[in-house]
Amino acid sequence: MTEWEDHIVAEVRAIRDAHAARFHYDLQAIYEDIKERERTSGRTYVRFNADGTTTRTRYGKIISEDANDAVLAENNEIIAR
Repeated sequence: MTEWEDHIVAEVRAIRDAHAARFHYDLQAIYEDIKERERTSGRTYVRFNADGTTTRTRYGKIISEDANDAVLAENNEIIAR
């Protein structure tokens, strides 16, 4: 590692490469794995739409669509609007 490389960035890239290698660098398979992890994680995911609204999903199903929906962290602190 050279002097200007960030060790955190190098670690993230190594993790990303190991994940991609599990799927033989097949982008469709990587995408499907990520989406499956989202569907089964129980976490709430928020999509910020072009029209200023948000769409929140959990377990792959829409749970709310609202222009003023707050994004909550797991400790219920508002992190975005």
